[in-house]
Amino acid sequence: MADTITDCIIQNFKVQNLDYQNELDVLDRELVRLNLSDGTLEGDRLLLSQMNGEQREKIADLKLNEDLRLLGWRTIEYCINNESLTNRNRRQWPFDLKTDLEELKESSVSVKSPYEYKKVRAELISKYTEQNENSSDNILKALLIKQELYNYTYNKYPYDPRRRGYKWRKEKGHEVRLQQKEKYFGNYEIPATLEKLRLLEEYHIASWASFGFGISYDHHYSVTPLDVIPFLGTGSNGIHFGFLTDFDPDIDLNEAYIVCVAPTYDPPVNIVARNIDEFLSLINSTYESTVLADKYIDENDFQEAVDYARDSIFLDLDGYNHREKNRRLLEKEFGAVPIENAYQVIKDTRKLRASQITTETTDGIGMRLKSKESIEEFNYSKDLDEVAEFLGNTNLNSRLKFYRNATFHYILSDGYDDEIKYLMMIHLKNDGFIREAKILENY
Repeated sequence: MADTITDCIIQNFKVQNLDYQNELDVLDRELVRLNLSDGTLEGDRLLLSQMNGEQREKIADLKLNEDLRLLGWRTIEYCINNESLTNRNRRQWPFDLKTDLEELKESSVSVKSPYEYKKVRAELISKYTEQNENSSDNILKALLIKQELYNYTYNKYPYDPRRRGYKWRKEKGHEVRLQQKEKYFGNYEIPATLEKLRLLEEYHIASWASFGFGISYDHHYSVTPLDVIPFLGTGSNGIHFGFLTDFDPDIDLNEAYIVCVAPTYDPPVNIVARNIDEFLSLINSTYESTVLADKYIDENDFQEAVDYARDSIFLDLDGYNHREKNRRLLEKEFGAVPIENAYQVIKDTRKLRASQITTETTDGIGMRLKSKESIEEFNYSKDLDEVAEFLGNTNLNSRLKFYRNATFHYILSDGYDDEIKYLMMIHLKNDGFIREAKILENY
């Protein structure tokens, strides 16, 4: 009997220019070389079900095809579903295995550790492949076991980010993340909510693309205020979201206002939410993150944008089901339930912000400065001597307002107002804003 699932998997990888069977054979040879398996189906199954820490470390150090690890189980799940829909004589056990693995993943928050999660997952796969001794299934059984072993070739499985008290581990890539924190966040602590969002996506527990966003920090356009720390990009017209610090070195980013920067919109900068928790609830309320990028004439105008985003999702059943899974995760892990009147909440947030600012700014969102010292205005001349004289002789509050407004009055990207940009970098460093100076340097 033809193995429709195996054939489907191999054909799908051919589209990706990958020889799936050959890649698995490479893994097999490596496992034999390391004396971890004898290369038989039973040997691989025993390794998967009884793997110890030392064996896991050896597999983790293998340098194999990253695409196979990332696409493997997704392709397998697709092909199992495909057989269940198109083949009347479908085999029940692959579908039952897929269902059990999905249920395990959904419940993994209650598992003691990700190592335990991996262990239970391996036991499930081993059980299903051992219970079905039909020789015609041997190719598929071997493939499922090897694919799961292949997933161990990516460093060490991290602590589940949904666990209370999660902390970064010293694993491969850890130093890179520390460098990213210093570059993009400086001395500010990354909110636990943001780190949890990133890790849930990084380890394929969630896919926030179903809401039209991804966690990323390198979004610095000429109109991005220097006191905004970007943390989320949409991949649409440069639209990104960030924490607003008001140049306050002591601000808790968990409670910082969230702003949207949309370089092609007018206005390009808007207050969106009071904090990251409210922001996630708003995203869950509007179906698509970019809905929050604009200012709307009234509630009807806002609702039209929400309805359009909602209707677009319903056009694609697979996309809708995928989004529903991530919506449930957003609510379960972050308490981000939809807000009944999102338009009014955003309106109230902007009204609250307006009542707190101590000085107006060109971008329309104002500044909340801690010091009571007076502010000297500047005409934003492009005469370098005038700018130098102002920055060199005015007080800190006035310089902070200049730093904010400068992103609107000058083009701070390389090749434009370079001399003013470099002058700002000097004063930012002198004022203790090292992160902001480094960000400006890379505009």
